[in-house]
Amino acid sequence: MSRARAGGSRLLLLGAVLLAVVVAAVIVIDGRDDGSGSAADVVVVGDSLTVESNGSLPTDGWTVDAQYGRRTSEGAAILRDLDLPPGATVVVALGTNDVPEPADQYAARIDEVVAAIGPGHPILWVNVDANTPALAAAADGVNAAIREAGDRHPRFEVADWDRHVTTVEGFDAMRNADGVHYLPAGSQERARWLASLVGD
Repeated sequence: MSRARAGGSRLLLLGAVLLAVVVAAVIVIDGRDDGSGSAADVVVVGDSLTVESNGSLPTDGWTVDAQYGRRTSEGAAILRDLDLPPGATVVVALGTNDVPEPADQYAARIDEVVAAIGPGHPILWVNVDANTPALAAAADGVNAAIREAGDRHPRFEVADWDRHVTTVEGFDAMRNADGVHYLPAGSQERARWLASLVGD
């Protein structure tokens, strides 16, 4: 075999090896788990606060069903009809439209929702921002019931939005004048916070 032919063969072999390395690297990069939507599905059922933050929530693996004015009993009806993915985390962002129900009455609403979700699903329940006069009654009513629900439902966890807003500098400036809803910056903060709790 001539030196030129041997050299050419070696170049072809080297090229094939390099190509194989590049292909392998691409497969590893494409197949890696970067945490963006690869976790178990997340289903969010909420009211107007979720409607207004929905544009900033993650999309991969997340399903959002939200409506203005939705009460917790309506959320239970929605959840009964949903075909939840196995093991999906269910985020319940309801209760604002149930204020000023007393704690014992709202506890029954919570039990209704938990029964509608069924077994096998972690439940993350977002409590109510009771830091304005419009929703102050939630502190001893809806929020108290949410806080105590974990004693009855072991897969139930409270997402403490009521406390979180007190830790965000300047959050009062992100509120709508009605003392219930938020300006876009407040809705975006709510979406970021919720996504961080679920682990997205």
